[in-house]
Amino acid sequence: MTLDDYKKRQLEAEPTWRWMSFTDKSASYWNRRIYLDHKNYGNSKFKLELSLYPGLCVARFGIGCGEDDLSFHLGLGFFYLAIAFNRLPIPQSWTHYLTTSEFARDPSQPFWMPRGREFSLSFHDWSFYWSVWAKEHEWSSTDPWWMKGHFCLPDFILGYPTYGSVELINEDVQIQMPEGPYDANVSITRDTWHRPRAWWTQVVYRANIELPESRPVPNGRFSFGEPDATYGSTFMLQEDGRLPDRPVEVAVTYFKESILESRSGSRS
Repeated sequence: MTLDDYKKRQLEAEPTWRWMSFTDKSASYWNRRIYLDHKNYGNSKFKLELSLYPGLCVARFGIGCGEDDLSFHLGLGFFYLAIAFNRLPIPQSWTHYLTTSEFARDPSQPFWMPRGREFSLSFHDWSFYWSVWAKEHEWSSTDPWWMKGHFCLPDFILGYPTYGSVELINEDVQIQMPEGPYDANVSITRDTWHRPRAWWTQVVYRANIELPESRPVPNGRFSFGEPDATYGSTFMLQEDGRLPDRPVEVAVTYFKESILESRSGSRS
């Protein structure tokens, strides 16, 4: 079968339904998707996606976004609907708005790249987000304020959070690895975020492990063909919202296990 025969076969394909069932344990039982695609009207292709209970609140209309010429998205928390059309005859007058050459190194020899535009309004993480004829996946300081932005309800009602950090422990240790010991410094901090009009304070205990640049720990990975190494790591260190007993020992054990797991995964 030649490439032209394959493309012709795809264009003549009948509409197909696909039912997707998530296996992620964190996904809701009702989080299911159903697709209808490869339905052709002349030279256009129609695609439909329906998700039940995805938890999204969004209304979006896109032109030239991604692989779709026109796309419509609607989510009301308990369901999400997306409709897209491809291979549509886009008017020539729209080319100026849907392409860009500003990334060309030589202005005298521009090359044109697709640039989608969208209108959208969404709500998640207790914030409203909007886009008005905004460039997809782009932001510029020269864009007007109304083109893309967000309004955070917690910031408006409770005030902006203030961050604070207190170092509780700072200790030099040796991390015993199979090939020998490595010198390191362990710092345990108590980080807080408090809003002016809130009656609670968010508290997180964190461990920061740093190794000297002269002797990092090999992690079994490769970067640009060279063996990679870990110079430090920062991670949360708490049990049921409190600092665990012997936090330095717990932090060193966690760091060591993460390195060994990385090495094991690289060999498999």
